[in-house]
Amino acid sequence: MCDDPISFARVAPSDDASHKQKHPLDYCSWIGISKLPPERQPTFARLYPHDFVVQEVWSDGLMSTIKPEHSSIPTSSPQNHFLACELIKESLSTYQAAQLLARALGIPEGRIGYSGEKDRSALTSQRITICRPPLGKLRTLRIPGISLKCFHWTTDPIVRGQHRANYFSILLRTCGHPKKVPVISSVSKLSAHGYLNYYGPQRFGSRLSSHVFGRELLRGRFEDTLIQFLTYSDAWDTTVSAPARHAALKLLGDWQQMRSLFAAQPQRFEHELTALYHLAQNPNDPIGALTSISRQVRFWAIAYGSFLFNRLLAGC
Repeated sequence: MCDDPISFARVAPSDDASHKQKHPLDYCSWIGISKLPPERQPTFARLYPHDFVVQEVWSDGLMSTIKPEHSSIPTSSPQNHFLACELIKESLSTYQAAQLLARALGIPEGRIGYSGEKDRSALTSQRITICRPPLGKLRTLRIPGISLKCFHWTTDPIVRGQHRANYFSILLRTCGHPKKVPVISSVSKLSAHGYLNYYGPQRFGSRLSSHVFGRELLRGRFEDTLIQFLTYSDAWDTTVSAPARHAALKLLGDWQQMRSLFAAQPQRFEHELTALYHLAQNPNDPIGALTSISRQVRFWAIAYGSFLFNRLLAGC
């Protein structure tokens, strides 16, 4: 195995720019991609959400589509507790969409079931079930970026891993008019030889740093993992989030004060606030704080595995 190229202090200050690239978009090497075809044409992927379409395919061969439809909601069924439907979402992860639905309906998130996570920076469609939904609220539901259709009652909830596949439609945009002959030649080469299918930036979180947290986590450095998560800021952090993380670095140990800082942007720092709530009550329990955001922690471990996969694929 190659040497791990991530280089940062065990608790890297947020203003440490030693790991930054010269340009914020030069992220490839930071997520483990060091080998790309030299002849590839510059393109833009996911310039708009509808450039990347994901439609779920089920074992019965039917596919959830992104085509909007007006669907009436059937009356309640005494025998069936689960209302199944298709969820169309734009610029939201499946988890975020489920959160918004649960809040709007006034029910726990656990009552919304789905088979798999669909991309956030995309237009996607998938089946979901809602356990005993309040039909009055559901009929008047209005959430930006979310649409529901094809309602019917069922006896069982949808659980993870039930769908068969995902059908992708991807549009790549160029700066100018692409030349026809090189494009046809490239497609022919792809058909004949395949391509290096790296994990892209979405796997690594909005700060492109999930693998950073994952490495510390897998090394058993739980306190360091938590501090990195709360204060780490780099070239890919947003101009809104970065100042808050810089300020948070000066509040280490004063968890209640740090929580007040992040509370000014509750949606942006939702997981930070959850972890800090635990720390405010249990200052010496970083493992408990990480457990309170276990879903995010799982993604960090997966992201580090993806980073290592990219490095291996690049021929390291």
